[in-house]
Amino acid sequence: MSVTIKEIAVFSNTGSKRFIPFKEGLNIITGDSKTGKSALIEIVDYCLFASRSSVPVGKITDFAELFVVVYKVNDFYIVIGRPAPKTGNMSSAYLKIETDHKTIEDIKYDYFNDISLKPIKNDVQTDFEELLGLSLKKLESDYESFGKLSIRDTVSFLFQHQNLIANKHALFYRFDDLVKRKRVIQALPVLLGVADSEYYQLVKLIKETERKIVAEQKSFRRHSTKNIKPN
Repeated sequence: MSVTIKEIAVFSNTGSKRFIPFKEGLNIITGDSKTGKSALIEIVDYCLFASRSSVPVGKITDFAELFVVVYKVNDFYIVIGRPAPKTGNMSSAYLKIETDHKTIEDIKYDYFNDISLKPIKNDVQTDFEELLGLSLKKLESDYESFGKLSIRDTVSFLFQHQNLIANKHALFYRFDDLVKRKRVIQALPVLLGVADSEYYQLVKLIKETERKIVAEQKSFRRHSTKNIKPN
């Protein structure tokens, strides 16, 4: 599956728009320091349903009423709109699928008037993950339970923060979080496209078989001990 970002946009409450379109292939964003380049990653992260916003406080957050990211997935487009934290609606988001790019080529604020604002948890995020093929419901590593694969597990895989690029001790973005690190390592086979639900079913089968073997060994030792008669 091919997924690329077509556009990042920010709308004010009056409908004013600030946006950056992206073309196929390599896109390079340049500009002076403190002009918002790094904030683009945080906007994408926020529109990938982060529990909080890491968009730097300042001009962007003062302006923003709605953050939008348009993704191209194979031959269709996914529009994600997430209200800014100051709106009090950050637990909800907009999601719409488009097949014709012309309908969103110059997306407006009122585009979202006809889209329902739905809860992120167990609704918009789940729909988004299924559209991206992240629909594996139960994963297990070779040493412990993993749980459901989430779009949040992909963020560290997708982005390299500028402060970590040259850090030989860090492979992924935000790997200082131990829980996040463990989840990303466990999700890596899926993110690399080398494992699917069948792989994790086999891992689970192996673990269950190993537990049965250990149980049988213990049972055998108990019975063997009982059958040994003292001289």
